[in-house]
Amino acid sequence: MKTTSFKKLTALLVAVVMVFSMCVTGVSVSAATDSSTTTVYLKPNANWTQANARFAAYLWNDNGNTWVDATDTDGDGYYEVAVPSGYNKVIFTRMNPATKENNWDTKWNQTSDLSIPTDGKNLYTIAEGAWDEGNGEWSTYNQSTSTSKVETTAAPATTVAHATETTSAPSNTTYLQVNANWAEGNARFAAYLWNDNGNTWVDATKTSDNVYAVTVPDGYTNVIFTRMNPATKENNWDTKWNQTADLKVELGKVYVMA
Repeated sequence: MKTTSFKKLTALLVAVVMVFSMCVTGVSVSAATDSSTTTVYLKPNANWTQANARFAAYLWNDNGNTWVDATDTDGDGYYEVAVPSGYNKVIFTRMNPATKENNWDTKWNQTSDLSIPTDGKNLYTIAEGAWDEGNGEWSTYNQSTSTSKVETTAAPATTVAHATETTSAPSNTTYLQVNANWAEGNARFAAYLWNDNGNTWVDATKTSDNVYAVTVPDGYTNVIFTRMNPATKENNWDTKWNQTADLKVELGKVYVMA
């Protein structure tokens, strides 16, 4: 009788262990992280693009939160955010460019709390004139309407204002070749230059068809080419219509917009 009871008890314990093991295994599988991402885009306004600001996104759901950099790799003025699977809320942020860490202490400005759309809309455009939590709207990002990717080529032989003269490129000059989109509206062009010690604006002067020269003062290593409002002569972020991404200065070479 005791032997039979012992066997029953042993069998029961084995069954409990097996069930527990199956439950643990099931929990482990369900907790696996989905590594897939979707992309949303941020179109900052003129206020947000001032002072060489960078951008990021704070994402969250009911289970946690994370920060993600917003990057404009093709220089079209639209910033991409790779959203990990499961995150359905976002705050876009304008960040201090002097820091690389994303947190609320390095944030300059922010949108309001936003729900990531599920209807195909993936571009959030910040309303003109807005700073913090201003009006904005979701729409669908259309790559065909954004500035195309660019390439760098050697400078053309003709680098002076008179087409009949041909000289080698000056050693302190970099060049911008604009595309048809940028050439519209009688736009003028400029360059925002900076290094670790300061920044400056320089006008871009036409040297040949759609090619513009920028004289780079000594020591400046970074540049953003800008398409400017022709109704103004002052160069600043408020008079800028479009811009490239942050670039390294390459003297004697042309930045070609495809």
